[in-house]
Amino acid sequence: MGNKVIRIPISYDQRKKNEKGPGYVPCQISGRYLYFDMESCILKGGEFISVNVMTSDTNKDKDRLLTRIIVKKKDLLGVLNNVRPREFTE
Repeated sequence: MGNKVIRIPISYDQRKKNEKGPGYVPCQISGRYLYFDMESCILKGGEFISVNVMTSDTNKDKDRLLTRIIVKKKDLLGVLNNVRPREFTE
């Protein structure tokens, strides 16, 4: 058998998602991204999720934490469920 390697082409976006993991949400116009912890914390005030705002440092091949926020899952889902597409006219 030969050393034939068949490469399965994937997009840059899919490769990044594979590298960063399931909590990765990329910005579409910069090297920044959100990284959600995949475990929440349930307290009397609700269910809380930690979200890291990260930036990719292409010069150093490292990612850098810009800030970390803690949000209620209910609040986040409520906002996302209310986002509507903007209609563009030509």
